[in-house]
Amino acid sequence: MANRVTTVFVVSGVRLYRDGICRLLENGRDIRVAGVACSHRAAAPALLARPVDVILLDTTVADADEALRELGAPDHKVVVLGVVECEEDVIGWAEKGAAGYVSRDGSSDDLTKTIRAVARDGTLFPPQMVAALLRRLAVRAAASTRAAQEPAELLTPREREVADLIGEGLSNKEIAQRLCIELPTVKNHVHNILRKLDCSRRGQAAAQLLSAR
Repeated sequence: MANRVTTVFVVSGVRLYRDGICRLLENGRDIRVAGVACSHRAAAPALLARPVDVILLDTTVADADEALRELGAPDHKVVVLGVVECEEDVIGWAEKGAAGYVSRDGSSDDLTKTIRAVARDGTLFPPQMVAALLRRLAVRAAASTRAAQEPAELLTPREREVADLIGEGLSNKEIAQRLCIELPTVKNHVHNILRKLDCSRRGQAAAQLLSAR
């Protein structure tokens, strides 16, 4: 049974780059270049007429971010080329929808390996990059959860007591006397309240809690 041929479309603003990739991929029996374009706008009509398995996007092309948004998921799988091999750059492209990448120092084997993996409905990112992406998603999910909560739900019962007294206009010393606790303890509670509510001033925190009632 013959191997399935993976079709690719190359988008790069540099003709020598496009031609070089085409020649490189001609050596593989299971990968075929279905078309090339100098920009995502030039590529769009061809891709509508003839869908392909994978798009190779040169990250130095004009408006590369916009190109990835226009050409990428859910319609196409995009492999970005010429990525700087650092966590921030790689994760940035992954968040924008890239299904895989080849770094600036990547080899022809890296390119064909990535194309084949992405064509099989996979992604190809090093384990450390996947871990970094998952960490970032976890942080964002936690932030989203906190944002969805009522301000008072973020505080402990004691912190809510302190916040209520701040709203009454009491000083830290007066709050300590009212609650029969040490002044440093009050200061610690106030610090936690401001941090949890993302406020810089006592009055701002009190107002936020009052408006949420």
